[in-house]
Amino acid sequence: RWRQRLFWDPIRLNPEKLEDFHLAIRRQNAPCLSSFAFIDGTIRAVCHPIEGQERIYNGHKHVHAMKYQSVATPDGIIVHLSGPYAGNRHDSRLFEMSGLAPILWTHAKGDQNCQLTLYGDPAYTVSDIMQRPFHTAGISHEEKLYNEHMSK
Repeated sequence: RWRQRLFWDPIRLNPEKLEDFHLAIRRQNAPCLSSFAFIDGTIRAVCHPIEGQERIYNGHKHVHAMKYQSVATPDGIIVHLSGPYAGNRHDSRLFEMSGLAPILWTHAKGDQNCQLTLYGDPAYTVSDIMQRPFHTAGISHEEKLYNEHMSK
């Protein structure tokens, strides 16, 4: 009953509301020019399986786990939830597997049909629908300020 709305709710995420979210982020003096929401993967530990443990073992956290992807808007509401995925998957792979990208290309539009983006952590790949912090090695002063401001 709720599956489609947890994936993308076109009633709640209409162009006017997306623009409101985008402007709410901008009102916080965020240097991120086009984001309307924030994306992240989360990991939930599970019991050690008897078979197939390598598929769900997360070497980064050193646990057997399942992963989920969520998108939250500035009002704190989760507007997208996908998973579970095997614990050994990278966050950028979760994004690919979720099928969210085509929805964003089609529906995440702001004023004058401009493309709006998600803001994610460094695990995500920068694209026309995704922004993230700059890599810290060799960044300019402005890029460092951008990272600091967006991390708040």
